[in-house]
Amino acid sequence: MRYIVNAILFLVPLSFLPGIRNVFELPKQAMFRILLMILLFLVVRKVVQVGKLEILDIFRKRRVKLMMLAFVALLFVGGVFSIAPRLSFWGSYFRMQGIYSFLNYLLFFLLLAGVMRKREDWEQGFKWLGYGLVVSVFYGFWQKLGFSGFDLEAASLGRVFSSFGHPNFFASYLVILFFPLMWRRKWILLGLAVLGIWMAGSRGAILGLGAGLMFYAFFYGLYENKKAFVALLLLPAVLGGMFLFGGGRLDFAGEALRSVETRTSVWKSATEMIDERIFTGYGMETFQIAFAKFADKELLELERIGSSPDKAHNTFVEMMASVGLLGLGLYLFILFGIFAEGLRSRKMEVYAVLSSFFAACVMYMVGFAVTSDIILMTFLLVYLAWLLSGGTVKIKASKLFKKVGIWVTGIFAVCSIIFISVFDVVADRMFHEGRYDIATLLRPEQSYYAYFYAGAGGGLETLERAGEFASFQDPYYYFLKGRLTGEEKYFEKAQELAPLYSPTLYHWGKLYVDAGECALAEVKFREYLALVPDDWRAEGDEKRLFYKHNSNFDRIFDAMAECDIELDNIL
Repeated sequence: MRYIVNAILFLVPLSFLPGIRNVFELPKQAMFRILLMILLFLVVRKVVQVGKLEILDIFRKRRVKLMMLAFVALLFVGGVFSIAPRLSFWGSYFRMQGIYSFLNYLLFFLLLAGVMRKREDWEQGFKWLGYGLVVSVFYGFWQKLGFSGFDLEAASLGRVFSSFGHPNFFASYLVILFFPLMWRRKWILLGLAVLGIWMAGSRGAILGLGAGLMFYAFFYGLYENKKAFVALLLLPAVLGGMFLFGGGRLDFAGEALRSVETRTSVWKSATEMIDERIFTGYGMETFQIAFAKFADKELLELERIGSSPDKAHNTFVEMMASVGLLGLGLYLFILFGIFAEGLRSRKMEVYAVLSSFFAACVMYMVGFAVTSDIILMTFLLVYLAWLLSGGTVKIKASKLFKKVGIWVTGIFAVCSIIFISVFDVVADRMFHEGRYDIATLLRPEQSYYAYFYAGAGGGLETLERAGEFASFQDPYYYFLKGRLTGEEKYFEKAQELAPLYSPTLYHWGKLYVDAGECALAEVKFREYLALVPDDWRAEGDEKRLFYKHNSNFDRIFDAMAECDIELDNIL
């Protein structure tokens, strides 16, 4: 069983499949879920054989039980009060962080608590995490040299993302792993981690690393060596050097400044969004469809016109938007409970783990967690529980469990592997090849596939299924329905739900062009050009950046030409 845990820790962060559409996150989820089901079956088989299950005695504490109950309640709030419950359960296509995924993380947490009972088990786990770090950093260096098959300049402005799909995800994973390795004095691995963070050029990761180092140094100086406080004086120089030599990403100018401005714009608009459902939020994984109504026009000047962020890039804003004050209270109860339990100890090993969580809290003030991060933090959370435990307690298996446990678990595991994990990968492969019908058949609950299929000939029936998945709250459903039916009322609804989604105005105008109603088309094109930034008329970098994000913008002029609409008349 320990070997399966090690396989999860080593393989999941390294998993990606270039032959599918969702190259990075989906393979990680599939790999994790397959290995998790195997681990579940092996644990159940062992329990049936020995007739009992051993768990860490810390789980008998009332506070710990309440924290676990709060986690389940948090998922309950994120689903029951969701504006799109099915979307909240399964998660969005690109992030896959719905309730189902978090139930898998919870299962991983519980299985780890029953499997990892000896220090040898944990040391093996950290060893395989170290192997994964080495491979990921060397692969990132290979990318930096231009031999990985990915165009770094086009994908991430020259920043390295290794097997994680985004430089920020790569860097945040290294930061979370950094502090347990520091306590173990794995200097070569720490050097590689710093190299990886530098190649990724993630500002959030560097801030998180600095915060974690300060947290670690404080307790190290308090309980181990008071001279270690000197490290606090050295940190500004170290971090300043990383800012200075961070590949140009950290000068807060040009394109490097755009991500900062984008986040502040999203946070500002998200506060208005939160006000409308302040107590319960909109549901897990619904940020993108709910935010579209509140987006500020400033966002169009920073990102691709028509795009809508799917994350708030701030943990607390995300929590408020997803689960409201009710869920935020549960989240803070869990978070403070973890630190309260850990800070009672005087073990630097414990403080190393807490430093990882503290660093993550700082990083996620400007970002968010993905699959690899959450799996690693789940591992560290159970490790923390093991460090704080005095031993184990035994729970006897019931007679019924002994009789049917293996069969029920085996059937569940096989069905889960085939009908979820394998189907996920095969469906995405079909989607990548343009076979939208098969992708939709294999994953009928995935609206992303259904939207493409509907537009490629799947018809209104397919579109209705996609709309139902998001409880008809997704503005893109109404936009696409307007295009398929040619009825204005759907464009009107799309614009109501997403006022800044400029493609609505373009296709609305195109509808009039095709109908020969050029006067009405001119009105819509006028609204379209008034909505988008004026950068398309600028010169130099502003114009270059605009067309980099909006390569098909000139189609508006082709549509205007069909009705002999003069640009000067509109402007």
